[in-house]
Amino acid sequence: MPAAANTPPGDAMLEAINAELVALHRRYHQREPVSAKTQLLGGELLACVMGGVYT
Repeated sequence: MPAAANTPPGDAMLEAINAELVALHRRYHQREPVSAKTQLLGGELLACVMGGVYT
């Protein structure tokens, strides 16, 4: 693997992933979550936490 592939994603990459996951939620549930945050945990786990999806 190239060295660039081993670098953690920056804020712009996490924001883009977050935006796509919110769009996916909107597509299937016809509404956006109240809040959403995507984080890289431990270098190998990507987690997106959405709030207000049931209200």
